Amino acid sequence: MSKLMPVILSALCLAFCASQSAAETYPAQAQPIVDDPDVTYHTSFRVGCDERLWNRILDNPQVWDKLWRIYHFKPYYTVTASGTSAHITAPRGAVGDLTLLSRSGGRRVYIGRGALHHPKVPQLPLARMALVIHAQHSAGGTSGTVALYLQAEGAVARPILKGLSAPVTEHIGRMTDLYIQAFKVIIDDAAHHPYGRVSSTDTPEAKEVVRVLFQ
Repeated sequence: MSKLMPVILSALCLAFCASQSAAETYPAQAQPIVDDPDVTYHTSFRVGCDERLWNRILDNPQVWDKLWRIYHFKPYYTVTASGTSAHITAPRGAVGDLTLLSRSGGRRVYIGRGALHHPKVPQLPLARMALVIHAQHSAGGTSGTVALYLQAEGAVARPILKGLSAPVTEHIGRMTDLYIQAFKVIIDDAAHHPYGRVSSTDTPEAKEVVRVLFQ
């Protein structure tokens, strides 16, 4: 029995963690999408970013595309921000609106609506999206998870999106990895040089980035 005890305890721990995850609740607008998605995507991340800079970047979507251009990342995308909402246009990603619904501790929940552009499947239906980011901060940086849930609009479109789940998930994964890697470059640069590359760019948008993120 003593030999079985560690196995039993481990199983109980896993069951408890699974029940906690399943019991997680979300704002009313996001909950139906999380509960019944047509496409899901999950990944983890770790960046050398402290809590202050992390929050400043996520709290200020109006500087996202400015950072992208300053660092010459491609493909370019544009962000038009208003309060906690942003309209995002990515040439090879998605076009739509993203709104922060809740922020509690290290968790942020967003709701979105738009169209995903996929080179192999150009006629993807409009979809609603729930984006959930969990972040933990430590002396070594910030780590966490990203979960994305898509639900097509309309009973006819939902089977179409479900049938395209594999290529859509692959495309989302590539774009998410691109954004995470770009974020790492920006953070690592800022850690070794004051304000990173932004400080050497004498433009109005670079000055705004410095003011919003670093001062």
